[in-house]
Amino acid sequence: MTKAGTNTMASAAKPLWLRIVQFPLTRLLVLGAAILVLMAVNGGFLETYRAKPLLAIAITLGMLGLALTIYAGYARFVEQRQVSELSLPGAGRAWATGLLVGAALYSGAVVILMALGMYRIEG
Repeated sequence: MTKAGTNTMASAAKPLWLRIVQFPLTRLLVLGAAILVLMAVNGGFLETYRAKPLLAIAITLGMLGLALTIYAGYARFVEQRQVSELSLPGAGRAWATGLLVGAALYSGAVVILMALGMYRIEG
């Protein structure tokens, strides 16, 4: 039997609810909605505790931890895979690379806007 035939048989053996939850669009909608809800709740807390910045930071860090827990749980139990992208080995290099790429993209956008005359540095 070919590998493609094995995948077809494996997906047919999964229950319908699991196939629906593992569908890529469903993953995007479920995780996206969860993150948007957490961001909205965090925004409400930031408004409430505007006068207490240390408490607001603590709440934001708690929301970040909750978001990572939701993501890891979804990947582990619904997608049925290891969450290797959140592992600590190599995280420093990945963060540094992400920061450099992000800074380069942002700088490139600013340069393009400056060339088009839509962005000007004053002062």
